[in-house]
This record gives sequence, C-alpha cells and structure tokens, in this order.
Amino acid sequence: MELSDKLKTELDSIHGRMKGDSRRLVYALIRSQLNEYRLDCEKSIFHTVGELALQCVLGIGTGLLFFLILWFILPSFLFDWGTFLIIFMIGTIAYKGKELTESSRVTLSMETIEDEKGERKQLDRIILGKVEKILSNRTISFLVITMGLALSIQTSMIWLHSSHMGYGADISFLKAFLISLDNLLHGVCLDAFEIYGITIAQSLEDLPFIHKTLVFGFRLIYDACFITGGFLLFKRIQMKSLIMSIPAQPTMEQFREWMDNVTQSESGWLSHYTEETMFIVISNHYIHRRHNEVKILTKSFKHLPVSQPVRALFVDDETGAPLWT
Repeated sequence: MELSDKLKTELDSIHGRMKGDSRRLVYALIRSQLNEYRLDCEKSIFHTVGELALQCVLGIGTGLLFFLILWFILPSFLFDWGTFLIIFMIGTIAYKGKELTESSRVTLSMETIEDEKGERKQLDRIILGKVEKILSNRTISFLVITMGLALSIQTSMIWLHSSHMGYGADISFLKAFLISLDNLLHGVCLDAFEIYGITIAQSLEDLPFIHKTLVFGFRLIYDACFITGGFLLFKRIQMKSLIMSIPAQPTMEQFREWMDNVTQSESGWLSHYTEETMFIVISNHYIHRRHNEVKILTKSFKHLPVSQPVRALFVDDETGAPLWT
C-alpha cells in the first residue's frame, strides 16, 4: 500500500520506537488524524463564521447566475413554468443532504496524485465516522450553500417571473431580495416574527394559493437547513472539549496514556461517540500487542461500522494472520 507524504512523515516520527509495520501504521493514522481534528478545533469562531459567510455568498451568486441565464435563453412561458420546478429540485438537494448527517463508518481516505506514470492512489488518512462529520466543514458548508441557493432562487423567481409570483408589478431586485430574506427570517426564528408582528416585506395574505405554497416550501427548506446546522454546531462545540483533551504535540507515551484513559466516564468519549471510542479501544489493544483482547472485542462488536480496508490493517505481526475478520 502506497502512502502519502504526510503519512510517511508521521510514520518516520515513530520509526524504531514500535515494531511491526501494521501496528505503526494504525498508530500513525489515529494520532495524525486526531491531531488534525485538534488543530481544527483551535481555529477561532471568527475564522469559521467568515468561511460560512463566503459560502453563503457563493450559494446566492450561483443561484442568481443560474436564473439569469435561464431568463435570457428561454421564452417567457417556459421560464415561468420552469421556476415552479426549481423548488422541487432545491428541495431534493436539501433532502439528499440528510445523508451528510447520518452515521458513517470508520474508513480510509485515499489521495489521488498525478505523475509521469499517470494517476495513482495513496493512503492519506483515516476517517473516524461521526467525529469526522461533526468536525468537518463539508456538512455545515453544504447546508449554508443550500440556504444561500434557496434564498437566491426565491429572489429570482419573484424578480424575474412575468407575474412576479403575485407580489405586484413594481418589484425591483432589492424588494424581491427583502421579501425572500423576510421569509427566511420567519422560518429560522421559529414563528417569533409572526408572534411579534415583525416584517421587512409585504404581507402574504393577498398572494394566490400556489404562490403561498411555494413560499411555505422555501420556508421548510430554510428551517431544515437551519435546525440541522444548529444541531451540528452544538455537537461541534460539545466535541471541542473532547478533542482538546488530546495532548498537544504528544509523545508516544502521552498519546498512549490518553488512549488508555479515553473510556473513562469523565472524558465523555464513550457516552457521546460509542462506536468511534470502541474502535480506539481496539486499536489501543492492537498497538500494545494485546492480540487476544483484539480478537475478543472484534468478535463481541462484530457490527461496528468499520470498513474492510481498516479491518485489514489489524494483523498478527509474526504470522500475518488477520485479527479482525
């Protein structure tokens, strides 16, 4: 198995202090990945908010550009009918996004590189299931881009539609944007705007039924993205304290001590991330050459969501026999 330069560097740092290539590889994968998670958690909140703001702008710009292209190339009646189909498309995208928040397996990530021999794959890192999904920006980025895309699509539908979706003839881009933003705020503030009578746009009472339904559909998309994103942010804050318990730039002995203590109740790892913790426990036994414990645990927890390539790393150093089948 060919390794990436980053992983080779990590392996070189423990060279000679641990016998067994596979044990060294398992140890290097876990230590380097947890250290990367720790570095992510050390980023300031302003850095994260700035990234999300840029992604929201990207979503808005993409949706607006898409609609302007359709408006220029399609006859008006086709464009008008097409706008009614777009909400189903964006709704499908948001629905598919739920897969990003579902539990995932512990697996390996391969890096594709190009050289004179053509493309080839190199083992780059390990992905630790739910820990990865919560700490990775990809999930929240998807939700933020989806919200920006939905906001720009609703704005474009109101602004460019021949009937302006029932809002009247004098609809400028700014007014269409404020109407859409008002709908977003009414959604993410969970009816607080209705209770206190707050609005930054006109009332929905005079709209036709079909247009009210579209407004409601967009509001559901905003709600789903906001609530899911808020839940992930909460889990990320919760996860931060667990990740920060990992020693900064740990020695082999410090990291082993951390792995020995990871199942203690006060650490919170076992209660919040049981499957990932069990994988760390099994890996810790393997690194310490406790092969019998590895066999017992892997048989007892045979349904752990760990991919076959990861299981194949756990082999007996002397015989080469697989320990995790």
